[in-house]
Formats: sequence, C-alpha cells, structure tokens
Amino acid sequence: YSRTGSAVLQGSNLPEPLENIRVGGWYNLTLPDDVETPYQVLAEASNNIWAVQVIDARRRSYLLIASALDVSSTSLPVTTGMIRFIEWVANDWTGTGNSQIDHETGEELSAPRGATHVRFPGGEIFEIDGSRMVRGTKEAGFYEFLDSDAILDVVAVNSPIAESRLEKLSPDAILEQVGEKVQLASDKEEWSQEIFGQRQGPELWWPLLFLAITLLIAELLIASAGQVKTRTTQWDTPPNPALDASI
Repeated sequence: YSRTGSAVLQGSNLPEPLENIRVGGWYNLTLPDDVETPYQVLAEASNNIWAVQVIDARRRSYLLIASALDVSSTSLPVTTGMIRFIEWVANDWTGTGNSQIDHETGEELSAPRGATHVRFPGGEIFEIDGSRMVRGTKEAGFYEFLDSDAILDVVAVNSPIAESRLEKLSPDAILEQVGEKVQLASDKEEWSQEIFGQRQGPELWWPLLFLAITLLIAELLIASAGQVKTRTTQWDTPPNPALDASI
C-alpha cells in the first residue's frame, strides 16, 4: 500500500453502508484531468480519495476503491455494513433498484438516492419528484442523475429489441404496415414487371397529341376561311364609272 495507518471513512457524499468504516491501508487514486471523464468522490481516508465513481468516454460508470476488501485493509468485511454495501452497489449505485440492467424506451427509471435532477439525452434537465421515478423516456440514450451539478449515476436506455430484428414480414404484415394499395411480387420477374411495366398516373403523350392535332385542324380552318373571303371580294367589285364613260 502507498499509505497505511488508521482512518475512518469520511466525505460529503459518503454512502450509508460506509459510515464508521475504518481502513488500515490504501493506495493513491489519481483523478483524471479530462473534462470529458466526469467523476464523483464518494469516500475519503485521511483526506485521500478512497472511493470514487468515474464515467468513461463511452458513458460507462465505474466504482474504484483504494483498498482490498480484506480484514487487514478495512473493517468493512467484518461488519454488517458489508451486506448493506453489496446491496448498495447492486441496487442504489447502479440506479436500478431492482437489479435490472437493460432499459428500453418508455420504461420508468428509479432515481438513485441523493439524486435531485435528471438530465435527458437531449440535454433537458428535470427535477425529480417525490415518487423518485423518471417517466417519459421516449428517447434512447444516456440519462444522467444529478445531485446539483455532480453526476451520481448514468443509466443507458435503448430502443426496443424488436426494432433491430431483421425478420421477413409476411404479406399480411406488409399490407398492414404499408397499406392495401401496395402491389406484392412473388418473384424477380414479377417485381420487374411491376417496377418497369407500370407508371404512376396516366400517360401524357395522348393529351399532347390530341392538342397538337386540334391546333393543326384549327389552323387549316382559319386559313381556308381567309382564302374564300378574298375570292368573294374580287368577284363582287363594282364597275368603275370613269372606265365606262371613256368607252
């Protein structure tokens, strides 16, 4: 051990099972300087860190203890606090309260003791009410339980496993999910015919062709009407009086 002696565990965040626990030897724990690796000191021995909770870059939570759990290092194994310590690690420290590890969206989360707020994956922070339950976990991600600004615990909430199952849907299930207007193809050839043989909506070249023919007929009728009017005007011109007098 780096340090030996006799010290009683202390700390503002000291868990109840570690109260009045005496240690005789412990190692030095060096806290990381990386701001992306948050931590919380849970217990100290003679102003040295003895128990600390660390959250790594993958948002996994670890509990580090500076002493071995034997009689020569600490009085914890020979006290009733050992049972309460194991229960605390398995339940309260993990933030589950029921030894459940995997959480899916929509489930209620049990807040660990000492947590006053919870930070959702989107960054919103909500105060924990008297029920000590967190509801509305619609978003997958990490839910951080806070005591003021300190992180007490991080709980991962995943999407339902059923969303990750790549199972083939039955024709009835496809119609139910997509709609009754979908066209089912039983093989590759039928699929090709459905994709390349059918179009969305009516064909446009028929109306365009009809419009072009209509315009051509109208143009011919207008041209024919102009020629008839010109010929009628030439035959109906009155005689010139001057020409008749000279004759």
